[in-house]
Amino acid sequence: MLNSPSIAQWRQLYALADRIKEMAPWENLYEDELFGVRDPRSGEDYFISVMGQGGDHYAVGVYAGALALYQFWAVHEADSDEMAMQMLLSIRQLQLSFEDRENLDAYDRTVIKQLGRKYRGRAAWPVFRSFKPGYLPWRLDAAEADVLIRILEQAAEVLARISVGESLPEPEDDESYLMRIPETQAGSVIWREQMMRIPPPSLPELKVQLDIAKIEAARKLPKQRTLELDIATLPEPVADEEGRPFLAEMLLVVDNKSGMVLASELLPNGETPAHTLVNALYVLLDTLIRWGWTPATLYVRHEMAKELLAPLAAMLGIKLKIKSQLPMLDEALGFMLASFGGEWMEDFEDDEDDNAPPPVRHRGLR
Repeated sequence: MLNSPSIAQWRQLYALADRIKEMAPWENLYEDELFGVRDPRSGEDYFISVMGQGGDHYAVGVYAGALALYQFWAVHEADSDEMAMQMLLSIRQLQLSFEDRENLDAYDRTVIKQLGRKYRGRAAWPVFRSFKPGYLPWRLDAAEADVLIRILEQAAEVLARISVGESLPEPEDDESYLMRIPETQAGSVIWREQMMRIPPPSLPELKVQLDIAKIEAARKLPKQRTLELDIATLPEPVADEEGRPFLAEMLLVVDNKSGMVLASELLPNGETPAHTLVNALYVLLDTLIRWGWTPATLYVRHEMAKELLAPLAAMLGIKLKIKSQLPMLDEALGFMLASFGGEWMEDFEDDEDDNAPPPVRHRGLR
């Protein structure tokens, strides 16, 4: 279960939230004017983005590491709001936001009551959330609270100067940021500030290690049928062993002629969304062996899906083709997800027209 923050940690966090709210840094900073704080304990860099200049969402985002920093910029180049939201959920981030009371959950209200704090009005209630790749925003744990306290304490030093009219230093290039850096002198931590270049990090390498014995077994299987394959994101969250909600990914395979669902397998949740997608290879290989045959042709919807499945398809001699419309798969997915009902189905029905196939709510293979 979640190792929740202590009352002492919550007191510090809410005191920092009140201090930042009083500064109203969104009146002087835009969301894309970031600066950094280096954590004195871990040495990791965190990058601060102040939201609220547009008057619709007042928050301080704390992005963890250079990868999160450059993912932040990628979100701002997304082709649609939907894609931007999906990308945002893949960034490691801690966030303090100021919400209306109705946007708090019972846990938030309980903490505030325990602390004896009172808030009134629109966008006045502090809310703390953890963003972890592959998961929905969730409550802080004790370790995250500890990090957020240290980073917000130093961020507040910069924001205090901004609130009285000082500007952030003008960067020399797109990779330079004002950084607040700790130094230990005579047993004490001294903070200094300097402009630093933060180059784009190398992307983490995804290692795919398929079981050779399973590959050899699958190669000997007879080939038959043409199949359609996609990965669908289930519309309702499920919880991991700690109770943290995530949107599970399902590997769906249907027969191209009959529409029969041959596989609907939940993918193990990986360390990152990319790792979850790679798990589709392992699940598919196990599924083929269980069937006792492999498809002659496999249709997928997107180039990314083809790239993901290409190594396995090549080893097994499966023809892999892109087909933008997968009507049998879409029909099967529509019936399967109808069981979730409610708001999702209302959106589903609104998106349909007389000639279009049901839309597929999938995130992984775009």
